[in-house]
Amino acid sequence: MVSDRPAPGASGEGVARPLCFRVEGLAGLDEVRALRAAVGPLVGGEEKLSFDTKAGLMAVFAGTGVTETLAAVMAGIGMRAEPSYGGKWVMAL
Repeated sequence: MVSDRPAPGASGEGVARPLCFRVEGLAGLDEVRALRAAVGPLVGGEEKLSFDTKAGLMAVFAGTGVTETLAAVMAGIGMRAEPSYGGKWVMAL
């Protein structure tokens, strides 16, 4: 599902859009579970992550400082993510 709503827990103007990443191998719930377990603690909790397995996208509702650390965490679970620059973010179903 595609949405224009602000990040969870955010309100008001100036709310930043999430960081979106194209994740190699993001095909189903097994990968989503692995990503939630590995990336969730890095970004402040699983609730700050959203996935679109059809498009292979992960949205992260956290500060921009996670990008470098995210690459190392992803490598640790055998996955790779690259920034994806698009207009809309994807909300987990």
